[in-house]
Amino acid sequence: EKVRFALRRVTARLLVESPEVAAGIMGDLYRRGVFTLGELPPELRERMMLDQFINFFLEDPGQRLADFSAIKTARDYQVAANRYVLMVAELMRRGEVEAADRIFKTLIEHLKTPAPSLQNRGPMAREAMKQLARPSLIKILLDALVKVDKEQRDKVAAVIYAAGAPASVAIIEGMAEIEDRSLRRILCEILTRIGAPAVSPIVDRINRPESSWFLIRNLLMILGDLKSPAVSHNLDSFLKHQHPRVREEALVYAVKLLGLESEQKIIGSLSDPDPAVQRRVIRLLSRFPELSPAALESTANYLVKKMEGEISAEDEPAAVSAVEMLGKFKPAGLPGGGTVEDILIHILEAETGRGGLLGRLTGTKVRHSAKLRGAIIETLGKVGTGKAKKVLAALAKDKDQQVKDKAQAALGELEKR
Repeated sequence: EKVRFALRRVTARLLVESPEVAAGIMGDLYRRGVFTLGELPPELRERMMLDQFINFFLEDPGQRLADFSAIKTARDYQVAANRYVLMVAELMRRGEVEAADRIFKTLIEHLKTPAPSLQNRGPMAREAMKQLARPSLIKILLDALVKVDKEQRDKVAAVIYAAGAPASVAIIEGMAEIEDRSLRRILCEILTRIGAPAVSPIVDRINRPESSWFLIRNLLMILGDLKSPAVSHNLDSFLKHQHPRVREEALVYAVKLLGLESEQKIIGSLSDPDPAVQRRVIRLLSRFPELSPAALESTANYLVKKMEGEISAEDEPAAVSAVEMLGKFKPAGLPGGGTVEDILIHILEAETGRGGLLGRLTGTKVRHSAKLRGAIIETLGKVGTGKAKKVLAALAKDKDQQVKDKAQAALGELEKR
């Protein structure tokens, strides 16, 4: 009796600090006959019974599921369904994903397919599956999502989604601890599919000061996909967030929520210190069917300022996108005077920093890559007039074959007009 008392005390401590260790120790003692089922703590008693059911199920899964589907009394079915839902989570925890998936698909089939011998089977299966929303079961499933092979993740994710809206809080808390981007994306998709019921817990979590930047970014993405205005009043704070990826996602959220009306708000982020945020602004503006003259001029001014010095590898994608955007919209003129053609010609003539095009032809080192110059040349072919021919004719003799080919193609475009 003293040994049993001591073991109970040890188990109680282990149940708090390490439930898995407790289950392992006490389960072994139970199987050796040291404890009877009735003497086990309630938490372990349920676990031991579940272990027995799982072992029995794994002996012949097909027959067990056939027996489950053939149950004809409501009480027996409800007991069995509750047990099978718990078995799904436990099998996932053990890595027995295929076995868990077979049970899960059987429960889904019972939800969708009427049983002539048991009229309420669908509602009872649905009621049993509500257990999946328990925080303890969601945690097991999230842990399984992290551990299973990539090709099995969809099966675990399907079970998490089946937990429904009541599991939203637990899913969000799980996202806060998972650093793997691909796993967080799966959870984002689940919350997006849950829809409006997930908005309230998302807003609660996104506003907490301890929320990591990547969690805030993911939650903003979900709200954008749902077109929820829940944090629109707080948009400026996200646009000024210390982490650039949050600022970037806030821009996407603004466009998803406000559409064309977001133009004025997002154009201000062209002055963001992070090149990726600048690039995102330009690419978002490029998707619009039309832009205001002010937005086009802001883009042109941004480009001129960028091209004053040598473009870094980080800045180049944004500069290329700005050039391509001006080529897409082909503004006849800019509010401050001048044209896109004038700006692009000026950039190309100032390319070498000294000596203009002549310096380039005589071997002076260029400041900008062939890709960037090629984008400028291609855009000149779209928006240029006779003024651009001289510049393009000189570049058609450039030493860089890529630049040379694009200049010749652009001249061909001008000749057609």
